Amino acid sequence: GTGLGGLNSLHPVTSRITHYRFSSSNPASLPSDVISCLHQSNSNEIWIGTKGGVSILDPKTGSMRRSPVGGADWVTTIAHDPSGRIWIGKETGGLLSYHNGAISSFQPSFENPNTLSDALIRKVYVDPSSNATRVLLWVGTVGGVVNKIVLTKNPFSSTKRDENPLLLGKGAVLAISEDRKGTVWVGLWGGGIDALMRVNGKYRRIAHYKHEPENQFSLPDSAVTAILEDRQRVLWVGTTNGLGAMDESRKKFV
Repeated sequence: GTGLGGLNSLHPVTSRITHYRFSSSNPASLPSDVISCLHQSNSNEIWIGTKGGVSILDPKTGSMRRSPVGGADWVTTIAHDPSGRIWIGKETGGLLSYHNGAISSFQPSFENPNTLSDALIRKVYVDPSSNATRVLLWVGTVGGVVNKIVLTKNPFSSTKRDENPLLLGKGAVLAISEDRKGTVWVGLWGGGIDALMRVNGKYRRIAHYKHEPENQFSLPDSAVTAILEDRQRVLWVGTTNGLGAMDESRKKFV
């Protein structure tokens, strides 16, 4: 996915690159060439979040269609839980869930503290402890708050901030990823990254890393946009000033 050039697909065998772009004459094309996120669903379809809504790509046939889920809004994050629900976060439109053809919308409410803290969603992360009957979501917002959402068979009724704050660093939450040790890494816009560990059923911050101008082994920048652990267990951190890789044994970036 690119910032202005649509979507590119690389075939692993032939090395052929297929380009997908917005076309005003093709209603099945991408709704926008600004790609915000990609997500593979349970059916192996690729859900594409753009500045103008959602498209769905069938990787087997290469065919694409637009989805009504998300409307024409800027979609910033997409995830799915073990029950098959698709979760969509929007730039200014709060959180949506899509399941069996039904769309539900969740918005903040100043009158009700047990709702989203912010309608400007940046990241939705499905906790690995989730199953088909109980789903735990973490929703990062522009306001720098991670909302904890617990879903059971009962109606959606427990959307709230952790009553014992995680004390995240400042900045919008743009990235959430878990490594093989179970540490949850949260990337913040301007606030670096925080490491969270589950202790006695609750998450607590155990480490914080940011850019330090006088330290060549710190993060390249404190504005973190992506986090991923590779097969060699190296933690890669994308920032607005380049890419950093954590040396776990020495707790520094190279």
